[in-house]
Amino acid sequence: MEKVQIGKRAPPMAMPVCLVGATVKGKANFCAVAWFTILDDEPPLIAIVLGKERATKDGIEENGTFSVNIPSEFNVAAVDHCASIQGTKWINQRSSACRTEN
Repeated sequence: MEKVQIGKRAPPMAMPVCLVGATVKGKANFCAVAWFTILDDEPPLIAIVLGKERATKDGIEENGTFSVNIPSEFNVAAVDHCASIQGTKWINQRSSACRTEN
């Protein structure tokens, strides 16, 4: 069997998801994030990984505040919705859907 080159990408793995919230242009915005971890418990520190082109990242930089929410199994549909809508498009279209980005 020949070696298969997959290039630079993260290996597929199941990861929990959190919702990172921020105010973007005066509106609530949420981003589903799978790359987050606890760094320390004293003082409490976490790390989250957001893409450079995320509206939520822009809101964090604009306001200096954000929230991290761990959804329960009862929120699966809402989190899936948040993960499938791009926040910059929502902000520009003023949709009535969840204010989110993928």
